[in-house]
Amino acid sequence: MTRRPAALAIAVLTLLLCASAAVIIRQGHRILDLESELNPQAGPLPEGLSLDPFEVQDLSGKPHLIEFGKPGSKPTVLYVLRPGCIWCKRNSRNIALLASQAGGRYNFVGLSLAASGLDEFIRRNNIQFPVYVNIPSAVLARYRLGSTPETIVVSSTGRVMKSWSGAYIQDPIKSDVEKFFALHLPSVARLNQADEAR
Repeated sequence: MTRRPAALAIAVLTLLLCASAAVIIRQGHRILDLESELNPQAGPLPEGLSLDPFEVQDLSGKPHLIEFGKPGSKPTVLYVLRPGCIWCKRNSRNIALLASQAGGRYNFVGLSLAASGLDEFIRRNNIQFPVYVNIPSAVLARYRLGSTPETIVVSSTGRVMKSWSGAYIQDPIKSDVEKFFALHLPSVARLNQADEAR
């Protein structure tokens, strides 16, 4: 007689565990779907994609319009970063060097996905080009801005010329960036030595 209630209790517990597991799996899928909507990671932007102007803010809250294709303008390098991103920190010397060496041929513009700690990040890493915040969510989604660091070269006609997701401290990104901009970036060993000295 005691076996029947025990078997019934085990069956009820098994059923509850299965239902609980199904709910957890469903919620996990919903979370992943939401993350992919907010932060789609489909790789670099395709070459030739046309970028529309969009409004951002400087650190004081003043609005600025990022626009491309003005007559007589230089190509623009959009550098997407996040102050807390370790790869952005590791790439900071290379982007600073790239901006100083290619700044005569390209306009450099930083787009930070977070405002917290940005002042300190800019100061510590000697970023000499303007960095803006409050990128509209529609722009983040349309241009798949979410991974950091990301570098997007936009032509003077407003079209994507080249796009890289990741730090350019190792090949193949490093050699591709060097080839595109026709310059030489420090090796990983030299960057590590400089980081240890800091």
